[in-house]
Amino acid sequence: GFALTAAGEKLHAASGELFTAVERFQKVTAGVSGEMKGTLRIGTVDAMLSNPDFDLPAILGAFAVRAASVVLELSTDSPDAMARAVSEGTRDIAIGPFVKPPRQSSSDITYLPIYRERQAMFCAAGHPLFGRRKVTLADIREHAFVARRYLHLFDLEIVGHLKAGAVVDQMEAQAALILSGRYIGFLPIHYAEMVSLKRRLQKLPLGE
Repeated sequence: GFALTAAGEKLHAASGELFTAVERFQKVTAGVSGEMKGTLRIGTVDAMLSNPDFDLPAILGAFAVRAASVVLELSTDSPDAMARAVSEGTRDIAIGPFVKPPRQSSSDITYLPIYRERQAMFCAAGHPLFGRRKVTLADIREHAFVARRYLHLFDLEIVGHLKAGAVVDQMEAQAALILSGRYIGFLPIHYAEMVSLKRRLQKLPLGE
């Protein structure tokens, strides 16, 4: 999902998915300012380039063609940091996995889903579970686990782990710890496939 300010929401309002309907996006912006101009400040998480379901470079390129006068300001950060930036007005749009606050929350951020990302649990060469044909949740709980801070350690709840062996804010840090051969954890499947071209990763075959 992604988060945006009131200004960012106006820019996005006519599009069901971020930047996928550039023509409609252009009409909305033109209706606000007369033409596409100014600066659009976008934040995104890392490990996006390998995602086949959300081609960020193509989306940015299409937007640049349609809005040549708009300056795109693009940065990468953790979801928590990006949510703060949107709330504080230093970013207009943020793309990443966000934990939506409760309905009664006074959050000034609007959250909208734009794509789904398949994830799986991985280990690397050198880890005791590497090469196993079947892995149980009990096996998982016996090994050091990497949790993502921005998901509020929800990773731990999924597998019933008592505590994190490591905590990260970005996917590259998650991958580095898993590749050390000492930790297991979740990775987007598309990103793991890219990493596996140079490093040995294994998707853990979870059973009961």
